[in-house]
Amino acid sequence: MRSLSETGNNASRGIALLPVIIILLLIATLFGLGMIATGPIVKRTKTNDTKDIIEAATKAIISYAAANNKIPILDDSAADGTIDEFVEVVTNPNDAFTKPLIYVYDNDLTSVTTGGVCGRSTTFITAGGVSNVAFVILSGGDDFAVESNIGGTPVSSMSVSSSTTINIVNTDIYKIVTLEELKNKAGCYGARGGRLMILNNELPSGFYNTAYNATVFAAGGVPFSSGGNYRWCVEVNNRDTAPGGLSFNPNVVKFPNHSTSPSTCFGTAETSWGQANNLTISGTPTENGTFSLTFFARDNNDPAAVNDNIAQQTLNLKIGRFVAGGGGGGGAPQISFDQNMNNFVVATGTNGAIINADNTLSLGLNQNNTTGCVWFPDPTKDPVEPCDESNCPLSRQTMRAYFNFQFANADTSANSTTYADGFTFTVMPGDNSATSCQDTTICRSIDSSNGVDCSGCYGEYMGFCGIHGRPFAIEFDTYPNSTRNDPSGNYNHVAFVRETSYGGSRYGYNRHNESSNPACTTGASCTGNNPGCIFDSMCSKTYPVTWFEDAHAHNARIEIRTKCNGTCSTCENTGGGNNNALIKVWVDCTNCDDLTSNFTDSSPQLTRCFPLDSSLNNIKFGFTEATGASQQNVTISNFSARFDASALPSCTADGVEVRNRSTYQSTYYYKINGTGSCNSWPNSGSSRDIMLNDGETLYIYSNSSCTTQLCTTTFLQQTAYDTDGDCQTRTSNASTSTAICTFSDR
Repeated sequence: MRSLSETGNNASRGIALLPVIIILLLIATLFGLGMIATGPIVKRTKTNDTKDIIEAATKAIISYAAANNKIPILDDSAADGTIDEFVEVVTNPNDAFTKPLIYVYDNDLTSVTTGGVCGRSTTFITAGGVSNVAFVILSGGDDFAVESNIGGTPVSSMSVSSSTTINIVNTDIYKIVTLEELKNKAGCYGARGGRLMILNNELPSGFYNTAYNATVFAAGGVPFSSGGNYRWCVEVNNRDTAPGGLSFNPNVVKFPNHSTSPSTCFGTAETSWGQANNLTISGTPTENGTFSLTFFARDNNDPAAVNDNIAQQTLNLKIGRFVAGGGGGGGAPQISFDQNMNNFVVATGTNGAIINADNTLSLGLNQNNTTGCVWFPDPTKDPVEPCDESNCPLSRQTMRAYFNFQFANADTSANSTTYADGFTFTVMPGDNSATSCQDTTICRSIDSSNGVDCSGCYGEYMGFCGIHGRPFAIEFDTYPNSTRNDPSGNYNHVAFVRETSYGGSRYGYNRHNESSNPACTTGASCTGNNPGCIFDSMCSKTYPVTWFEDAHAHNARIEIRTKCNGTCSTCENTGGGNNNALIKVWVDCTNCDDLTSNFTDSSPQLTRCFPLDSSLNNIKFGFTEATGASQQNVTISNFSARFDASALPSCTADGVEVRNRSTYQSTYYYKINGTGSCNSWPNSGSSRDIMLNDGETLYIYSNSSCTTQLCTTTFLQQTAYDTDGDCQTRTSNASTSTAICTFSDR
């Protein structure tokens, strides 16, 4: 047996080992607890890193789409020389758990030929309840198991070419990008961006009875692979028929405003639309006017035709009555809004008229207290035959003009007092400035001298009153003013107005039955020198109170014949004493826009014979308006004018002999048509007479090298100065530098 002392020593050694054992156990426990605590932290860190990796991959794909209008393909997930695959576009194709990211995408978005990103409006993918998904990037997360599935099968990287629904499970880490989000971030809604659009901003203008061709182009979207890139349809607005003489190819034409059977492109099945790369318009127009056309193009975004991209564009087709160019030959107008709007000018200092980009005028502008005057020609622009830079010939000419006008606001009052005041077509002396317009102070003074209290008058002067000299006008008056002696019954009316004398000068004045202006009375006849004013039931017509203020288009034709005898029974006469003019006016006439010859299809509603002052041998013409306490907005469109001397005894055969009578400088210099040699033009001897022939323009210079040009004058201008018909004219003999450019009859 062991002794006691031996037993005690062994116990002592056991006690000594106990602390060591406890420490080891404590270390093991702490190590185990550390492992338990560190695991979630690591997982959380890797999860966040994976989210960042997926976000970076998403941004990389969007950047690639912005640059290429497509998204990357999956292919073999191995980088090669062409940057078009997912693994080549994204910075890191693996998640933080070192597993490859799952990339699911719509295959139609990987090629521009199938529309690319910007060209498509739908996709095949629905993910997490969200439709039209462009792509999904997904990771299984920390358990490496992908829970999201397609019909129960875990999702894997793939391209999708048919309807596919991905059931997203939130234990996965994922990013869903819709097509709309991708298109927005890729810049598809910029100027083009690849989306389907019609490229035309306007159609070329055409002319009556002249071959016409135009093409409407489309681009972008998802073109058809065969049979033409797009399908087309056309809507003709506000008409029951297509513009006469023109056809469309493809010829699918609808009429949304048809009076009995309206139809639309959207109401027409896609298979009934015509297929072609572009749409063409061709033919020979048999009617003129402005036609509103809406063009539709649709692509193949959805073969089932439910979600196709459709682009539309409304354009105006303008068909003029005459062929442009050639100085007005062949019956064409020499001057028109369509061809010469740049030569019309708004009088400075006025606020009631603007020239629009579509070659129309707007008058009144729905503002109070306005005056507006627009004149032709603009002296700062190159001249348009037969006019020079300052005026147009009227003496020994027949002037014909045509235009459309429309008051935008319908006046439904019983007395035509809701809107005001109307406009005029005015002819004024060519020497007048192009800044000429209503002088309200002069007008009020003239009224006062005639015993009329018009201290508050403004709009009733219509921009015409107060114009200096001997202007005359046809006014289209829409407001009843007793101060103007307007017709009783408050009718809209058309009237001829001229000028009056005041303070030793003459000014335009539009008070009826005053000075040289005829009265607006119901008893006037519609024959002979009739009536100077039309309204109500005159001339076998019935005009409503608000005749013009119906928000519909109206037209007017005006003819001015010169060299008439005292009663205007004959015009275009030779010799002296035939210095009267005959003015005729048609309103709301039919087929009256042909300016080739005088209009004979119907009798004019207004006719007036009046003396034509020599200051009107050369003229400016245009439109004037004014408003006061009431407003108006009038559009003048399709204006054209022609000066025709063909019916007059002319100097065409032998030319006009122009004599230099200058006393300011003994010799001037000239070129015919501005070309050829520089010729001297003395003020004495046989060389003082220059023969200016038909079609020629005389360029006048002050120096012998013909480098300092003073002015020009045309053959037609000189025939206008030749009032006695002997084909001889002369310059002024005033001792001024401008006398050589001032002409008169000889």
